[in-house]
Amino acid sequence: MTDGTALFSIIVAMYKVEPYLPAFLASLDAQGDDLADAEIVFVDDGSPDDSRRIVEEWAATRDANTVVVAQENQGVAAARESGTLHAGGTWITYADPDDVLEPGYLRSVRDALQSAKETDVVPTIVSTRLIYTDDTLLTRRDAHPLKKQFSAGRRIVSLRDDPQLIKLSAATSFLRRDDVLTADIHWDHRIRPNFEDAAFIARYLLTFDDPTVLVVPEARYLYRRRTATTSLTTTSWQRVEKYIDVPEFGWLAPMEDAVRMRGGVPVWLQNTVLYDIYWYFHYDAQIHSPTRWIPQDVKDRFLETVRRVLSLIDPEVIAAYRITPLSPQLRAVLMSIGGHSLPLSPVHLWRADKRNRQVLIKYYFAGGRPEEVLTVGGEAIAPAYAKDRSIVYFGHDVLHERILWIEPREGLTVRLDGQRAEIRYNAPGNHELAVTNESLRARLGLPARAQRLPAPPAAPNKATKDLLPARLRKRVAQVGRIVRGESVSARRPWAAAARRAAASPAARSRFANAWVFMDRDVQAQDNAEHLYRWVLRNRPDVNAFYVLRKSSSDWARLRDEGFHLVDYGSTEHFMLMHHAKFLISSHVDHYVLQPWSTKLLRKRDWQFVFLQHGVTKDDISRWLNRKPIRLLLTTGQAEFDGFVNDGTPYTFTNREVTLTGFPRHDALAAKAAALPAADRNLVLVMPTWREYLMTSITNKGTMRGLIDDFDDTVYATQWRKLLAQLASDPGLAGQGCRIGFVPHPSLEPHLDRLGVPAGIEVFRYRDNDIQSVIARARVLVTDYSSLAFEAAYIETPVVYFQFDAAQFFDEHPHRAGYFDYERNGFGPLTEEADEAADAIRAAVLTPESVAHYADRATAFFIDRDGKNSERAFEAIAPLG
Repeated sequence: MTDGTALFSIIVAMYKVEPYLPAFLASLDAQGDDLADAEIVFVDDGSPDDSRRIVEEWAATRDANTVVVAQENQGVAAARESGTLHAGGTWITYADPDDVLEPGYLRSVRDALQSAKETDVVPTIVSTRLIYTDDTLLTRRDAHPLKKQFSAGRRIVSLRDDPQLIKLSAATSFLRRDDVLTADIHWDHRIRPNFEDAAFIARYLLTFDDPTVLVVPEARYLYRRRTATTSLTTTSWQRVEKYIDVPEFGWLAPMEDAVRMRGGVPVWLQNTVLYDIYWYFHYDAQIHSPTRWIPQDVKDRFLETVRRVLSLIDPEVIAAYRITPLSPQLRAVLMSIGGHSLPLSPVHLWRADKRNRQVLIKYYFAGGRPEEVLTVGGEAIAPAYAKDRSIVYFGHDVLHERILWIEPREGLTVRLDGQRAEIRYNAPGNHELAVTNESLRARLGLPARAQRLPAPPAAPNKATKDLLPARLRKRVAQVGRIVRGESVSARRPWAAAARRAAASPAARSRFANAWVFMDRDVQAQDNAEHLYRWVLRNRPDVNAFYVLRKSSSDWARLRDEGFHLVDYGSTEHFMLMHHAKFLISSHVDHYVLQPWSTKLLRKRDWQFVFLQHGVTKDDISRWLNRKPIRLLLTTGQAEFDGFVNDGTPYTFTNREVTLTGFPRHDALAAKAAALPAADRNLVLVMPTWREYLMTSITNKGTMRGLIDDFDDTVYATQWRKLLAQLASDPGLAGQGCRIGFVPHPSLEPHLDRLGVPAGIEVFRYRDNDIQSVIARARVLVTDYSSLAFEAAYIETPVVYFQFDAAQFFDEHPHRAGYFDYERNGFGPLTEEADEAADAIRAAVLTPESVAHYADRATAFFIDRDGKNSERAFEAIAPLG
C-alpha cells in the first residue's frame, strides 16, 4: 500500500508487453513535474518476459512514486483488482502499458478537477479523450465513435440529463478510489474478451443517485491499435466468449443488479449496453462478417441473452439512441427481439419508376403480416408485385419487410389491421419517441444542462504539431492519386470537356439509346459477350456497344468478329454512358457501375441489367440488395425462387428477377453437342480459391503473393495428391481420358508452388476459352465452384472434393442459401483424395452409377433449348 497522498493512482497490469513498455514509460517521463501528483502501481501478472525488470530499472532511476506488485498469472481483471488494493491515490485510473499518455495528460486532468471545485457539482468520474495511434506512434486519428462527447469542451454533465454520455474505457477514466472500495466494486474476470471495463464502470456509477462526468477533451490518451493479431481487441470476434460471457456477465448481470438496487435500469446504462449490442448486429450484417463462423447453437444462446437484455431496455431509449448510427431497420429489429411493440410504422414511398408508372412502398412488421388493404376511392386494389422479405440476424428471422410495387393514384390509402397507415414520401427515418440533448441543441437551439468549465490555456505549438503530419499525409495521398490518374479534382477539366463532347449532335446520334454490354474490364468470355453477339446477329436495330480494355487479350478477337468495342475508362466510354439506355453486365462490382466518381459523371439515366457471372446458390443478399439492379437473370427455378419468394432475404420481387437461362449456356451446349464423344475425354479439375492462402496487399496494384507455407497447406497437399493419383490411374488411361487442370486465376502466377504432377495438362484462363475446355470434359471435379452448374448444364458428371469444408465455410464469405451440395449437388460429395479418385473412376467406367444426378440438373435448369439469349433480350427490351 502507498502512503495515500497522491492525487492519482495509475494502475498498470502487465502481461507480455515488453516491446511496448519503453514507449509507455517514456510517456510517463514526458508528464514532467506533473508526475509528482501520481503514483504508478505496476502489477506483474506472471508475465514470462522482462516486463517487470524493465519497470524496476526505470523506477530505480526516477523520483516517481512507484509500486511493483508481482503475482501468478490470473488475468487482467485480477491484476487490476490487486492494483486497486495497493493504490492510495484519490483518483484511480487503469492505463494499459501498450498505450501512451500524451504530454500534459495528468496536468489537464488536475486542472479540470481544480476548476470543478469552483462549482457545486462534484464529479463522480473523469473522462479523457481516446485517440487512435499505431505501432509506430506516428499517426493520430481522432476517430473513436464516442468522440462527439468532447466537442462541447470541458464540462461537468449529469448522466440523468445526458444519458448518452457513456463511459466504456477504464484507461480513459478516473474513478474515486474510496468510493470504489466502500461500495466493494470488483473486476469480473468472467467478462472476456472485452467489455469488462464498461461493466466495472457501470457497477461503480450505479452506486450514485445522480452520477456526474467531468469531461476533459484536452487530456488525450493514445490507444495503440496493434498491427499484430495478439491484442485481445483484434481477435475478439473469433472467440465464443464474446457471444456467451460478454452478454451474460457484461450486459445482463449489471442490468439485473440495477433492477435490484434501483428498481430499474438507468438510461445511461441502457445506452451503454445498446452501444455494445450495436456492433454485434452491425458486423453480422456485413458481407465479410466476423460473426459468420459462429456455430448455430452459440448464435441461439446469444440471441436468447440479447432478448432478455433488450426486454430491460425501454423502447423509447432504443428510439432515442444516437451514439452510433442505428438505422430505422435495426431499431425495429432490436425492439422486436426485446418483445416491444414496434412504434407507429408508416408506409414509406421509397422511389418511383417513371417509365412504368409504379412506386415502391415498404413497411416493417414483426410476427405475422398485418391484414393489408389498399384502396383507391374506397375500392380495393392489388399490388403489381409484392413480397415479404425476412430480415435475418445470427441465423434467425427477427423482422420482416413488406415490399409492394403499386400504381400511384390519387386517393390511395393503406390500412394495416384495420387502421389507416401514415404514408410518407421518403425512406424510413427515425421515430422520435423522446427528447434528447441532441434534439434540444440542434432543433430548438437550447443549451444542454451542463456545468461549463473554463477552457484551458491554448498550447500554441500543440495544434501545429498534431495537424502538420496529417496534412502532409493528406497531401502525399493526393499527389499519389494525381499520378495514378485517380484524382477527381485533376480530372474535372477532362470530364467537363467530355460532357461537352457528349452533348454534341454527333455524339447524341452515335450513342442514342445505347445498350452497353460489359463483362469484366479486362476479360470477356461471359454472359455479356454472348448476349451481345446474339443482339449483333439478330437485332441490328439495337444500338449496342461492348466495353473492354484495349489491353485485354480478348480485344483483337472481338474486334475481328465485328463487335462495336469501346475502351474501358476512355472519353468514348464516358460519352457512351452519358447516353446509355441500359448497362448490361455479368458483374455488379463498383468499377462496372461507377467507372468514374459521381462528381465527374453525374448523369445516370440508364437501367442496370445483371446477367450474373455464375449461378447464385448461396445467400449473397447483403451484397446484392445494395446494388441498383433493375433486372436480374436466373437460369433455374430454384435459383429464381431463392430470390423472389416470401421469406427470402433479398429485396427483389419477380419484377426485378426473370427466369431466362444464361446466354453463355446456349454457346456451351452448342459446343458440347458439336464434339464427337471421343473428344469429350477430359477429367477436368477446377478448384476454387481460398483468400487466406494469399499475403495481404501492401500497395495498391501490387500482385499478392502466396503465404510462406503454402506448399504444405491442406489445399496444396490435397489437390497435389489427387492430381497425382489421376495422372497415374490405369483405368482412366485405358478409357482414353486425359487429365486437365484449370488453376484459379489467383494461383496462375504461382503454379510452380503447387507442384502439378507430370502428365497433367494445364489450361489457363488467359490462354484458353474455358467454355470450350469445359465442353470437352467427361467428368468435372471441383470443390465449391459454381462451375459445377456449367458441367451439369451439358450433362457432364460432377465430383465434389471438399476436403476442408469446415474451414472453408468458416473463413469464406459464405452464407447458406437454397442449395445444399449433398441434397442438390450434381455428383457425389467426397472428403478424401482416395475417395474422390474412386468417385471419378466410377463416373468414367460406370456412368450409370451417376446417371441419377442428371435428373437433378433436368429439374434445376430452364428448358435447354438454345434460346436463353432470345429470352434475355425479350426480358430486357420492354424495360425501355
